[in-house]
Amino acid sequence: MKLLVFDLDGTLIDSSRTIYESTAAAFRELNLGIEIKKEDLDARIGAHFEDIFRELNINVGNFDLFLKTFLSHYMDFIGYSSVYPKVVETLEALRGEYKMAVLTTKAQKQAERVIAAFELTKYFDFIMGRRDGIPVKPDPAPYYYLCKELGVKPEESMMVGDTEFDVQCGHNVGAKTVAVTYGYREKSFLEAERPDYIIDDPKRILELLNLKGKKIDS
Repeated sequence: MKLLVFDLDGTLIDSSRTIYESTAAAFRELNLGIEIKKEDLDARIGAHFEDIFRELNINVGNFDLFLKTFLSHYMDFIGYSSVYPKVVETLEALRGEYKMAVLTTKAQKQAERVIAAFELTKYFDFIMGRRDGIPVKPDPAPYYYLCKELGVKPEESMMVGDTEFDVQCGHNVGAKTVAVTYGYREKSFLEAERPDYIIDDPKRILELLNLKGKKIDS
């Protein structure tokens, strides 16, 4: 194992309320007259907004304008987000042992800003957000891209995430897959995706990798 790839929302950071409030603010600013339930949005975090709106039968009209407005509000609500417990300690323990990357559906600049806001940038060798011309998870393209940038074969890596898109993406490139149950999907839902491992605490990654002497206090 040479590379650990982490999803962002629901894996490193609990951002559900920030996403919800930013979405609602964009709807209001654009006078769309649309209301969305937080639980409906939470259950779909990890998917691209176009797919979410299609599934919920929501028409925002000019999607690019919605997305621009959503992004303009996001950092206004960043205070509602937080790093999950034991994430920083786990990343600190892994630092120097493996290359590490983030793979997220968030737009590239937004992903970089959010990661920097929580002082996590130093832990990652590469941040792969949504980029023009490259499909999003579960398509394997962004995973192949980051592996090429880091000089690592996908089969020498592990994908860690909280949604079906993360597990499917890992499967699609031949990586080991770790599903986390503290994010936005139920354990039973994730089990159906057949990840290699299922964990309920970030620090369990250290156990999976047999990093002796790197234990974190409960």
